[in-house]
Amino acid sequence: MTLPSQPGAEAASLREQLSGVSREQFDQIYIQHMLSGHKGAVAAFESEIEHGQNPAIKDYAEKVLPVIQDHIRIAEDLAGRMGMAGRQGLEKPDKAITAAATPK
Repeated sequence: MTLPSQPGAEAASLREQLSGVSREQFDQIYIQHMLSGHKGAVAAFESEIEHGQNPAIKDYAEKVLPVIQDHIRIAEDLAGRMGMAGRQGLEKPDKAITAAATPK
């Protein structure tokens, strides 16, 4: 596998969006992007767990999924504290773990 030497189009687009905006706008755009990306990752990992054929990859997805879900909880909490849209929740919240670094 050859890794890219430059950020992809999505990362370049985000960088362009974030350049030149106010601190508050930066925080909102960044949090929205992180929530969207993590929720997409949760959906992909859940799909792999449910439909995957490779036991090693399924096992990895089962181990990592709770961490990603917890990252969403932290980002949603932060978004709520910033006055952004309310928490949307997770499809399977029982899979999440409690993060020691949850902002208070």
